Amino acid sequence: MIELGRMSLKYLISIAPPKTKAYIITEDDNLFDAYGRTLAYVYLEDGSCLNEKMITAGYAKPFNDYYCEELGKYQALS
Repeated sequence: MIELGRMSLKYLISIAPPKTKAYIITEDDNLFDAYGRTLAYVYLEDGSCLNEKMITAGYAKPFNDYYCEELGKYQALS
């Protein structure tokens, strides 16, 4: 499990290195998960969605524990 986390971080850094400009969009009714982490859509300057890139590459998984408007789309990508 730790190795997958390292691989995920390596992939994330490859597509969005430190200091990459990005913007986030949150949903008012769904701001945090059970651990207090912010739930958000992350978009890069080129308009691509970091969430989608991570899911498509297999480094993130959409869970239905927390509703988001894009949940169905994210589940279809995984």
